[in-house]
Amino acid sequence: MFRVMDFPLKLNAAPICITITFFFWVIPAFASLSHGKDLNEDVYKRGLELIDQNEVEAAINLWIPIKAELESKGCGDFRIGIKAIESITEAGLTRLYPLATEFYFWGLSSCDTERDRDYIMDEIYRLEPLVSPIVFNSWIKLAQTDKQQVLSEIRGFFIKQNPLQTTSRNERLIEHWERIAHARKHFQRNSSSAYGTDDRGIIYVRYGEPDKIESGNFTLNMDDILSISSEILYQQQEARMNDPTMGDGIQSASAWISDEIFRDNLSKLIGEQVLSQRVTTEYEVWIYNHYNLGQNRNTTFLFGVDARTQRYGMYPSIEAFIPLSAFRERTMRLGGFRFNAGPVIQLAFYKELRFVDDTFNDIYYDYFDRLMSDRSIIGESSYSHMYYRYADQLEGIRNAIPANVSLYDQGLAEFEITYTSYRFFDEDLQPYEIVFFYSMPHQEILTDYYSFGELNPDASPEYHLRHSLDWYTNDWTLIERTTDFPLVFFDKFTADGRLMPASSSFTVPVDEAAGNLLFTGTLFNRAYTDYDQSQLASAGISGSAAIPADILAETSLEVDLRSIEMPLSKQEPTFSDVILGYTPEGDHELVPPEALIPFHVPMNPVIPVGADLDLFFDVYNLDALNKDTANESPEPNVYMLRYRIQAPDQRGLFGRIFGSRQEQEQSVVLSFSTMERSFNHYLSIETSHYPEGDYELVITLLGEDETMAAEKRLPFQILSEE
Repeated sequence: MFRVMDFPLKLNAAPICITITFFFWVIPAFASLSHGKDLNEDVYKRGLELIDQNEVEAAINLWIPIKAELESKGCGDFRIGIKAIESITEAGLTRLYPLATEFYFWGLSSCDTERDRDYIMDEIYRLEPLVSPIVFNSWIKLAQTDKQQVLSEIRGFFIKQNPLQTTSRNERLIEHWERIAHARKHFQRNSSSAYGTDDRGIIYVRYGEPDKIESGNFTLNMDDILSISSEILYQQQEARMNDPTMGDGIQSASAWISDEIFRDNLSKLIGEQVLSQRVTTEYEVWIYNHYNLGQNRNTTFLFGVDARTQRYGMYPSIEAFIPLSAFRERTMRLGGFRFNAGPVIQLAFYKELRFVDDTFNDIYYDYFDRLMSDRSIIGESSYSHMYYRYADQLEGIRNAIPANVSLYDQGLAEFEITYTSYRFFDEDLQPYEIVFFYSMPHQEILTDYYSFGELNPDASPEYHLRHSLDWYTNDWTLIERTTDFPLVFFDKFTADGRLMPASSSFTVPVDEAAGNLLFTGTLFNRAYTDYDQSQLASAGISGSAAIPADILAETSLEVDLRSIEMPLSKQEPTFSDVILGYTPEGDHELVPPEALIPFHVPMNPVIPVGADLDLFFDVYNLDALNKDTANESPEPNVYMLRYRIQAPDQRGLFGRIFGSRQEQEQSVVLSFSTMERSFNHYLSIETSHYPEGDYELVITLLGEDETMAAEKRLPFQILSEE
């Protein structure tokens, strides 16, 4: 049975918005300034002088009027923006971090990119460790032709990296500059990186404090070398037994190695040869636990002095600390024995590191077995293979981890979020979309509920879920923020048996100039009125990277508007996207009176057995159905809609093979007449008698002559809630 409601629902394309309160710094009174270009330059330099005198707050206060003046003209100063966030984080002025965020993003709106060219290039190189090589190279190329676009992409990078979209500061941006400040203070063996630090600074900026640091000096133990040498001599003995032509012909192959005195003397000569090599002995190993990086083994970074260049830096493996001369094959003066020291030094170094991490332990035993079983390893021809074998293995582990890791990755929980969007036109045929957002914070609520009871036995938790939709321009400047606080249900279930997700719906105008949308779900427990240090410590977060204690979890998702890539036709008769759902009987919580759509729209096109199928959609360009252009007097647009639900045989395989095919099908044609070019349709189809199964709804738009003008096909399921 079909029930057609007279429901002239006109959805406003303008989103419901709340006022965003930004952080404003209270500044002392300044003398009236004429903000000319020369004066701006003088104020910038005066600010630098104040920073050099450790008067960071005075410099910031000096720059605030310049910022306000340029901001009113839609401009920024990238030099000031960078210096402001750099100096605030270096000084550890945490209460100014929201202002530091404002300064940085304001600077990205530079109107003098030629003046700021060098500063922009410096920033690109500072971000190189955080982005993929593809992104970095594209920024380098783009900086030659469109510096403003580079700045826009940098803004978008940090907005999308931000773990807390709705606070007054960008936590990931602040964390990044805090790491730079720390690196500059502690890693100064040289200034080879973009941060003015040695290579340890690059890794620190990417991954933060390592879980463990091991440092020391490699040692070459004579007893170990003699033991290895004896094993190698036996390998040579085997070779000479198989090839008697080896050696100088004075001794037989069996006598060559069986003479104990001869063997001892030769071993000592080998040891002297190994010890004669000048090797770099200092090393430092940084270890990041695998469970923090999503890998099945730890990731290690090795620092020391390269034996060839004498430069301190990061190297893929210990072979960089061994001079190439150590791998040069030599003929010993006793017995014509051929030998090079490199493999012995390699094995000794890996033995030194075998208790540092399991990876080095595995390499040590693998190399030991190879060195003892493959006599060719001591020959120069195998040097290249063995030199790079373990370097490639270690680099493979490093390349498998993310480009950068934030403390928030471990300390801030996430939960499942998703969305579904539907394309519509307003009365002026301007596109907008109705977007339904869904989130599943249930597990995080349960987890916190039990831990909160232990931390606060006399208090009750106060959980709130917030859905936020941030609308940005193409250059990632925030236009508007829309928020909703949906209910979270633990006593309602979807037709497929899952807990009912929390949901919100928003209308979003489609404007190509405002092409960036971020949906954020944030879960709060307002009972945490202050930072709980034990909770933060258990999450691995401390100091300036602490998350506000009342925020339990947050997840963000970039939203793509389908109307941009797949616009609806403005000329031909067409449908909007069809919103499909059902009305739970007597459930006003799931469908409140103020709901944008007057029925429940599930995350998936699934309705429970016994429920009716509800639809909402528009039909556009109805005047195009009237082919009689000679008649200039306005006439109603007459059209028909044919609805058909069809399903395969519900009797099962046996019935399909031996019985006649039966289809569960319902069809009806409804006629309409309107003077409008478009028309809303809200339709309820009785499906309460339909059994479980897969179905397809087909909606066909017909002209007055029953010619098909457009058609929509929507698959859906009917499932039992049991």
